[in-house]
Amino acid sequence: MRENDIRPQKLFDELLRLNNLDVETHFKNAKIKHINCPACCAIGNHSFIKNNFSFDECNKCKTIYVSPRPDKKYFDRYYKDSLSAKYWATTFYKETEKNRRELL
Repeated sequence: MRENDIRPQKLFDELLRLNNLDVETHFKNAKIKHINCPACCAIGNHSFIKNNFSFDECNKCKTIYVSPRPDKKYFDRYYKDSLSAKYWATTFYKETEKNRRELL
């Protein structure tokens, strides 16, 4: 089994394209705040940036998390209104369901 068998590249590329648009739309002007590790409350150090989000790694438990992070209301709006979430539910998930059930 290959990854492309359960996640065709064309569908995945479209999901990533929509996600990049959604990050810009839903988080561009978001108010952000630094947080400690959500798992153990220890302080983390910057680890990397992905899709314009900064990720920290916890010094104690090694959890990787977004910090600084937008307020919860921005995530709520993203999951409710984003193009990528709609694409995932209406297209990506449905078009890959049969192969995932058979091959996984």
